[in-house]
Amino acid sequence: MEPKAIDLFVERSMAALTAEPGWTTDTARALQRYQAVAAARRRRRVWVVCGAAAACVFVLAFPGTRVFAERCVAACVAETVAVGQRLGVTAVPAFTLTDASGQTVRLADFRGKVVLLNFWATWCPPCKTEIPWFVEFQSKYEAAGLVVLGISMDEEGWAAVRPFMEKNPVNYRMMAGNDAVAREFGGVASLPSTFLIDRSGRVVWSHSGIADRAELDGRLRAMLTDGSRR
Repeated sequence: MEPKAIDLFVERSMAALTAEPGWTTDTARALQRYQAVAAARRRRRVWVVCGAAAACVFVLAFPGTRVFAERCVAACVAETVAVGQRLGVTAVPAFTLTDASGQTVRLADFRGKVVLLNFWATWCPPCKTEIPWFVEFQSKYEAAGLVVLGISMDEEGWAAVRPFMEKNPVNYRMMAGNDAVAREFGGVASLPSTFLIDRSGRVVWSHSGIADRAELDGRLRAMLTDGSRR
C-alpha cells in the first residue's frame, strides 16, 4: 500500500471514531474506580504482612521452633560473611577489646596467624563444653601459629567472666564483647559461635552452636599446615 493510500485509510478510520450521543467524561467515576483498586491492593498488602507476622509469632512462641529459627538465621548470616570474605567482597572483621589483664587486643595484630575466635557466655552449657577443647588446641598448636581468642557476651561483662575464669583457668586470651563486635561478624544470633580466620585475615569457616571436636581439630590442622604462612 502506497504512503498516500495509508494516510487516507488512517484519516477515514479516525473520522469513524465518534462518541455516542450524549457521552461526556466522568472523572468522578474514574476516580472512584481507581480508589477502589488502590484500596484492594492495600488490603492485600496488609493481609500479607499480618500473615508473615503471625507466622513469626507462631515460630517464636515454641522453644523448639524458636531455637531452630535462630540457628537457621545464624547459619545463613555466618555463611554469608564467610562466602563474602572468600570472594573478597566483605570487609575483614576488626575489633579492639581489652583482655582480662587489661591489655589491648586487636584482631589485626594476629595477621599471619590462624585464629580461632569463639563467642560464648558463662550461662551457656555448650560453651563450657567447648572451652577445654580450645585450651587443648591452644597448647597443642600454638607453636604452629594458632591463636585462640574468647569473647564473652555476658551482659554483666567482667563481673560474670572473672569469677568463671578463677574457677576455670584458660591458656588463651578472654575478652568481654558487645553487640558492635558481634556485628563485625554478621551478628551472633546464638551461642556458642565459632569463627576460623586464616593467616590473611579472612573468615574461612564459621559454626553456630557446639562444634564437632574432631572436625574442628581437623580444620585447624589443615589451616596450620597448608603452606600459607606469612
